[in-house]
Amino acid sequence: MNPKCLLFAIASCPLLLSAQQYNIKKGKITADNSLIATYEGKGGLLSLFNVTISSPANKPLINVKERYFDLENPLRRNVSRWIEVKFFDNPEKKAAYRFPTEYRYLERELLALLFPNNKPALIQGEAFNQQAVSDYMKANTYDFTADSIYIRQYEKENKERIVAQLSRDKTTPFELRFDYKREEDTETIYTHEVYQDGILLGRVEKIVGTIRGGGQATYYVFWKRVLTPYTFEGQKMDDAMLAFMKVTGGSFDPELVLMADKSRHKIKIPDYAKAEWQLVNWLITTNVW
Repeated sequence: MNPKCLLFAIASCPLLLSAQQYNIKKGKITADNSLIATYEGKGGLLSLFNVTISSPANKPLINVKERYFDLENPLRRNVSRWIEVKFFDNPEKKAAYRFPTEYRYLERELLALLFPNNKPALIQGEAFNQQAVSDYMKANTYDFTADSIYIRQYEKENKERIVAQLSRDKTTPFELRFDYKREEDTETIYTHEVYQDGILLGRVEKIVGTIRGGGQATYYVFWKRVLTPYTFEGQKMDDAMLAFMKVTGGSFDPELVLMADKSRHKIKIPDYAKAEWQLVNWLITTNVW
């Protein structure tokens, strides 16, 4: 055999051994049909998960807690759910994973975040695979406190941007002009520009996504044109967030939230197929826009 090929084969062995297929079911986690961990806890459709993962001999090693908080901001409409992961060998060892969508994971899906196929197991025998734990912690560093501070600072600056009024004749009818449609994973985004008296007031985003168990969640986000463009997350912006409304299949009298003061307003919407028109009309006639 070519010496270089031999060296490559030897170097590849640990990778091949760690490339496992996990099965998570009925309180057991197996890798290639071998038991590597057990788990138990509580949680379900109506309550957040709190699960402890133990060694094959039932030595508690990892705790996984599902967390939820509504930051009431469309910038985080899909990321107000996360898991906190604690490793019992050291209270300073923690990780956190932020859910990419509004989907609530089932128990096995939640645990699969810690045991993804073709990745080394976090547990090795009755202890940890310290390298795998270190890699997992580096890859999952979501900090809810830092994120909430970031969002509140954005809201403070955003409030200052939407103060200025856009001069035009408010007695003239407004227009919604279709701008574009974009598909993103489980969501479809429809964008319309808002005009009145020939003046661009801003835009409306209608974001339609599916939710677990069937049905849809729809976000309406209203952006007001600003007089002074600014940069946000590396992108040049010429509008700022004015208001939003979230509607789900089970919503009862959903409320429009104004970003200036986070006040909530119930608005009668006879036809949700044209809700953006009715909401824009309310924002203009009440002098919010």
